[in-house]
Amino acid sequence: MVGSLALVWASAMRRRYRSAVGLDGERIERLRGWFDAQLLASVRVARPQQVRLIGASVARRLGVRGLPIEPAGICLGQVVVIEEGVGLETDVLFHELVHTVQWEVLGKGYEDGGGLEGMARAMTGRFANGERFDVQAEIERERRAKWIH
Repeated sequence: MVGSLALVWASAMRRRYRSAVGLDGERIERLRGWFDAQLLASVRVARPQQVRLIGASVARRLGVRGLPIEPAGICLGQVVVIEEGVGLETDVLFHELVHTVQWEVLGKGYEDGGGLEGMARAMTGRFANGERFDVQAEIERERRAKWIH
């Protein structure tokens, strides 16, 4: 039930942020070492003053735990929403792009008990340390190891 509500919510949020714009060429070039050029060209970024997932009372009713209610950024598939005051040079954009790849490769949101978030955080830490790796290849390896039996 929460899964279908999450999909409805994500669809409504994508409509809310339909004015999102693509990444500029400089950012695409900077991130190309980690992400596929096609993905970088297709993702759009919205920059609201504040990112709010859901209200605390709605979160309690849905039984949602472990997700921040007011994060710096969120992934809605091909639409990434990052708070206006957060620079796009930060790790937040990278982190949300990892979720975009997860969304595409795994075909699911955050219904795995936090494993996808943990994976995104670990990859973001490696990115922050300057490590080069192919995000999609690693997520596909993870999918084969854990999600396909």
